[in-house]
Amino acid sequence: MKIFIQILLLFFVSNTGYCQLKPLNKKELKQLIKEGIKARKEEYKNSWVICNKDNSYFKSDTLILHGNIYNTRHLKECCIYIGWEFTNKRKMAQTSIDSCNPPVIVGKVLTEKDFYKIKLSKKNNKLLLKRYNGSKLIDTYEVLGYTETQNENHKSPVMTLVRQ
Repeated sequence: MKIFIQILLLFFVSNTGYCQLKPLNKKELKQLIKEGIKARKEEYKNSWVICNKDNSYFKSDTLILHGNIYNTRHLKECCIYIGWEFTNKRKMAQTSIDSCNPPVIVGKVLTEKDFYKIKLSKKNNKLLLKRYNGSKLIDTYEVLGYTETQNENHKSPVMTLVRQ
């Protein structure tokens, strides 16, 4: 069933104005994360945001991450987000963002449960991103690939992950 969903997703994404997904290897994913950290520090951009309309972040098998977004209002289909803020190539924090009504609000105080260690691995020719809270594995995602979108005067990476 997961293979069917992945094939359907690839067909859908490639036919909705996005370029075809480009597969990522471990080194390229680390570079994307590094660029997101740099953009966040230098240009005050969010590292990665995921639409959470109708709590979809917690319900969906497939996550679409939009990277290096200066202003979430560029993403017209959504105004409630989960933010993945990478602090280095092995650590991240998860935030919630509400941009429905100005000003944009980061909706919660970060606690120990909001910080994760990241581990990248390869299994059966699939690139996996695993999130740990302490030593406990929280979730595992297959990295399907990425593409870029044009938002006004800048390009933004878009990465697609599938929960395992």
